[in-house]
Amino acid sequence: MAKNDAWKAARLSRWTAACVCLTLGLALGCKPAATSKPEAKSTKDSASAEKSAAAKLSAREVLDRMAETYRKASSYADAGEIRLLAEAGREKAINQTAPYSMTMVRPNKIRLQSQFAVLVCDGKKLFAAVEGQPDQVLERAAPSKVSPQTLLADQVLAGALMQGLGGPMPQIALLMVDDPIGMYLQDADPPTLSEPGQIAGDDCYRVKVRRPDGVTTFWIDQKTFLLRRLVMPTDDLLREIREQQPVDHVSLVADFTGARIDAAVDPKAFEFEAPSGAKVVPYFLPPDIAQQLAKKAAGLKFTNMDGKPVTVESLAGKVTVLEFWATYCGWCRQSLPGLDKVREQFKNNPKAAFYAVSVDLPKVDDKTLRQFVDELKVHIPILRDVDQTVVPALKLGASLPLPVTLVLGPDGVIQDGWLGYDPKQADGLSAKIEKLLAGQNIYDKPLKEYQEKLARYAEMLNRAYAGESPTVEPAAESQRLPEVKIAARSEPTRLKLSPLWKSTDVKSPGNILVFSDPNGQPRLAVVDGWKSVAEIDVDGKLIGRHPLNLAEEELIANLRSAVDAKGRRYTVAFFASQQRCHVLDEHWKHVVSYPADALKNPHRGIASVELGDLDGDGRLKLYVSYWGVVGVQAASLEGHRIWSNRTVLDAASLAIGEPDAKGRRALYCTGGNGALAVLDAEGRSQREVKIPGCMLRWIEAADVRRDGRLSWCGLSSPQLGDNVAVGVSLKGEELWRYAVTPGVQPTPIEPIVPGQVTHSGAGQWILPGPDGSIHILDADGRLFDKFDSGVKLQGLATVQVDGRPVLILASPEGLQAWKIE
Repeated sequence: MAKNDAWKAARLSRWTAACVCLTLGLALGCKPAATSKPEAKSTKDSASAEKSAAAKLSAREVLDRMAETYRKASSYADAGEIRLLAEAGREKAINQTAPYSMTMVRPNKIRLQSQFAVLVCDGKKLFAAVEGQPDQVLERAAPSKVSPQTLLADQVLAGALMQGLGGPMPQIALLMVDDPIGMYLQDADPPTLSEPGQIAGDDCYRVKVRRPDGVTTFWIDQKTFLLRRLVMPTDDLLREIREQQPVDHVSLVADFTGARIDAAVDPKAFEFEAPSGAKVVPYFLPPDIAQQLAKKAAGLKFTNMDGKPVTVESLAGKVTVLEFWATYCGWCRQSLPGLDKVREQFKNNPKAAFYAVSVDLPKVDDKTLRQFVDELKVHIPILRDVDQTVVPALKLGASLPLPVTLVLGPDGVIQDGWLGYDPKQADGLSAKIEKLLAGQNIYDKPLKEYQEKLARYAEMLNRAYAGESPTVEPAAESQRLPEVKIAARSEPTRLKLSPLWKSTDVKSPGNILVFSDPNGQPRLAVVDGWKSVAEIDVDGKLIGRHPLNLAEEELIANLRSAVDAKGRRYTVAFFASQQRCHVLDEHWKHVVSYPADALKNPHRGIASVELGDLDGDGRLKLYVSYWGVVGVQAASLEGHRIWSNRTVLDAASLAIGEPDAKGRRALYCTGGNGALAVLDAEGRSQREVKIPGCMLRWIEAADVRRDGRLSWCGLSSPQLGDNVAVGVSLKGEELWRYAVTPGVQPTPIEPIVPGQVTHSGAGQWILPGPDGSIHILDADGRLFDKFDSGVKLQGLATVQVDGRPVLILASPEGLQAWKIE
């Protein structure tokens, strides 16, 4: 991370949730925290009666008094500033400051000055300017009442206000949200009082709040109960900076200099000076490729596979279709073959040109690009845009939502273009090219569609500024996933599959767990109808159906199993997003549901569960990860919590590592930041494994090499809907990468299945695609085989029967076994 970008790891604070969740009604599962208050802690004795009374307040009472002070204030003003300081020894490695100020007079006068935005409302007009849009100034009629909803309605403005050092300003929540303290304390430890301190000679309470992201300290004036200083957590930020440069200490502190309430405010505070030459707009335009239609495609610079430059000017005189792609883009595997079919129609026309423009970094060599295209049986010439000139040329913002398709006329004018994979666009491309070859322009229709989309966006903003609930989601269209259809059945290339048996005893089979019975014979446990587990032998015969002791609203979809030191097998059943997981003994009898009280005290939902023995004492434990801020917990099989670690937010998946010399293991967790968090046997955070350029959302560990060592396979989604398998080294290296068919699985099937499709030797990673495809990779990530099952996959597994591999598939048609030869 560059020094100038160091603050980005700290930009999302809990105040974001407080503002957005309560005012815009986003589905974040936000609820005010319980109002139970810890015991009061006294400060030092004072001669002042006022100080004596103040000393009797508990930490929670101090926070509540602060919130009440802001809620009742008729006006507020400060000259706030936030500072990021990183020190290495006596040297200041990073020393950055940014404005963090707010002035407000109720009901509708306000001035906000943040690092990337200025917003002013004088009671008649609302104005705003944001960095990155220097040619635009927002101007609207003033709302009757300023609220977070009006501040955050504009998509671009909201992003600018929430970013920068420290994220969104806490003054917004304190002055405008009904219960900001309850929101902030959700899932936090009870607040505590530290020794008081002074700012500019004024005594201040110091209230500490420990949350999963670290400790926040509120400096609150003992007389006025105004927030004078906010010391923010920096644990994650320190790790981020240390990846780039050695530092000893990092601090992120906001000082609200001159904070005051109910005082006269100079009207000049609400004057707005627009940047010179800026265009007045009713809203900031979100980045969209349609904004470049009917304009020259300037700034695009490529090289061909011989290293020679290719520019828009060199393509003059031809109708040119450019598709921007990358080897990590799953949707590109769908879009490039479709474009190749169109290219085939015009291959004999010298006036039509097609190029597949790779935006992969230079470390991806030309051979890899050719292999990717050859595997797809695509014959489109390859160009490289290693500098990603397409991003500034099309003004797409900081990210590139691949694939990107661009259609240029013979004069280099952008005639059409779209982001992402859209089969409907590809289907109509031939007709568009024909029109362009005939000398016609085609940008009128997409321009009209874009104007209609802007009208819907404007309608949403008008509702929000009027205080109504916004019912149109502006990002929904660009983020809509293409429909995934089940592909027609095809045969493997290397493997030969022969039908072995088919069972319809399990009417609605799901994920499949392979385990050994007491005699060492393999058996199958299959999720049956979301409420039961069916036990099947390897000949497809139903041994028993075991209904679980579930509440009416509870379901199961996934199974995990392990054996303790005494040889007793336990199985845990769960469903991601449900409230509890359920442990069964070797006779499929209910042992415990955990957390026991979750139905009465719901959380955001369980994400994943593992059974294991991290500390090596011979007793199995439950390791449970959660969505949201609950983190990861360990519990005994009696249902007693052993430890809890809240540092991993949105802990989507878990994997247990290898034992050390003492038989102790680590727990590996994927979190919302895309890193692999490592916890020790006691749940203490040890480190993070970060794969450069890769956000992991799932992790699986297995001895696929059959050498007694674990290999690691993760899943990443570089773009919405992508399913990219990644070989991971615990040193933070990406070993290999393979793009599975993109899309969302229609059922909660296990995304990575370690198995063996060969008679002997190493195993394989088996990856189900949402279209029913099955991708088989060797331990080094090389494609071993791929075929389409022709069915909606609901579960899969491999099992060795008499020394021969068998593939088991679960689908709406039942269970089917295939002998592999």
